[in-house]
Amino acid sequence: MERINVERIMELASEGLCDRCLGRLFGRAGTGLSNQERGRSLRISFTLLLEEVVESNVTGKKRERILEILKHLPASHYYEKEEKCKLCEGLMDSLDKMVDLVLKSAKTVEFETFQIGTRVSEEIREREEEIWRKYGLKTPEPIGKEINREVGKRFSEITGAEYSKDKPDVVFILDTEFLSVEMVIAPLFIKGRYRKLKRGIPQTHWPHKACGGRGCPECNFTGKQYPTSVEEIIGEVMKDEAEAVNYKLHGMGREDVDALMLGSGRPFVMELSSPRKRKLDLKALEERINKSAQGMVEVEGLEYSSREDVQRYKSVRGKKTYRVRIRSLQGEIPEEKLKKVLSLLPSSPIRQRTPNRVAHRRADKVRVRRVYRAEVEDVKGEVATLTIVGEGGLYIKELVHGDGGRTIPSIASALSMPLEVLELDVLDVEAEDEKEE
Repeated sequence: MERINVERIMELASEGLCDRCLGRLFGRAGTGLSNQERGRSLRISFTLLLEEVVESNVTGKKRERILEILKHLPASHYYEKEEKCKLCEGLMDSLDKMVDLVLKSAKTVEFETFQIGTRVSEEIREREEEIWRKYGLKTPEPIGKEINREVGKRFSEITGAEYSKDKPDVVFILDTEFLSVEMVIAPLFIKGRYRKLKRGIPQTHWPHKACGGRGCPECNFTGKQYPTSVEEIIGEVMKDEAEAVNYKLHGMGREDVDALMLGSGRPFVMELSSPRKRKLDLKALEERINKSAQGMVEVEGLEYSSREDVQRYKSVRGKKTYRVRIRSLQGEIPEEKLKKVLSLLPSSPIRQRTPNRVAHRRADKVRVRRVYRAEVEDVKGEVATLTIVGEGGLYIKELVHGDGGRTIPSIASALSMPLEVLELDVLDVEAEDEKEE
């Protein structure tokens, strides 16, 4: 702490600060001291120095001013009454009350880690900053920071919860002006795999096209294009179990509305916003979802996850296995020629311009993908069943019919006959740690 003369001591002592507010002004002075201990030590030092001055030959207005200051310093022989702190106005005497407020809020939510945040009035912040400027202080600690630390320390001792700097389960925000607490609850992430066993169900909620999700007679005022989705079937149960506000499904890719998702299922992460409960019986949750889905969707392998998994699922390009039933619009399909066409697909990259069917919601660009394996399961006249293993992001329907020349090569162009897709099922999704180009 810089050297302070008597006049400067008198000026600082006359600010009428409590121990904590005074100690914060010199936050880095002295090791192992709390602000309260530091401030008390400073006020005792002020008292000793000013009493020594009073007992010297000082007279007149200076003596009267020092005596007036000493009346408000508890360690002084001249002490009469300590006034309320002119900076915090007694706020720092309410730490226990603040802890009680946080404890009351904490009863309504499950958590293991936390942070404390503080809002102080504009008047207190302005007074604090004015003192910093007045004395040219370089290392003061803001009042909010001390409240965060002291309330957090006591709260942790009582609850056993741990402070987390980066990823707290909940942040308790104290409003010291109105003595209230706001909670910001971190999302809960649960991952697993889902199978979609019924066609006509989208992966995520689709707002009704005609009304934009507002609700109209055409959608029976539901605001939805489809009655339900994989996201809703799984999310509603998870939301109820976790007492969350909302949910969002993040899938490793997506299947078409009319496609099934079979095999081991598609990896997904469900993000539950503001959950009051974080400790769930995931096996029981899995059983409840599967029961309520009534054969439309199944989930398995539920476990706790993180936002990092969400980012990974969005960036990896999984290898997908499909079963696709196709039909010729121009007579019987030549089986041997079809086998030859499929055998050549892995040898050349597939260039696909954004399909017409998704052009309204996807950027118009050319994507290059690969077919790893393509085989004929059977051919019966105009209908054939194929197994195709392709790179994530490969549009299978367009690979079949060519999408008016937007996919090159296509099975239809190689066979020189128009084709259509009757059914498409996803049999397997295998993740690869490879980022999307």
